[in-house]
Amino acid sequence: MLTWLSYFQRFGQNFVRGAGVTLELTAVGLAIGFVLGLLLALARSYGPKWLQQVAGAYIAVFRGTPLLVQLFIIYYGFPEIWAVDRAVQVADDWLCHFAPGTAAGAAELVQRTDFAAEDHRHCLFNCSAGPDGGRQARRHHHL
Repeated sequence: MLTWLSYFQRFGQNFVRGAGVTLELTAVGLAIGFVLGLLLALARSYGPKWLQQVAGAYIAVFRGTPLLVQLFIIYYGFPEIWAVDRAVQVADDWLCHFAPGTAAGAAELVQRTDFAAEDHRHCLFNCSAGPDGGRQARRHHHL
């Protein structure tokens, strides 16, 4: 029977390595998602009508689906759709097979972008322009 100490000695390096990968994906997803979310919020708030509708549809679709579902669609669904679309000549095409890290990063980025867009849009409309506006925006972003 494995005790906690022997279990950690046996599998501890894998846990530490997995935590490192998780932190990398989260940091990259937050950084890129912050910028893309700001662009999406500006498009939804101040863009032309068609761009507002596209941004709103993106946010509604991806914010309404759980991260695990998005991960399954990206990892299993997109390669199948791509292979059917391009038929036989894609047997060794890199787009047909996502690496697990690539799929996880893409799902993280999609998830972070739509939530960041709504946060930015909230700040654009609900933080006043007066002397207290900067404090409201910093408090909203927990800075």
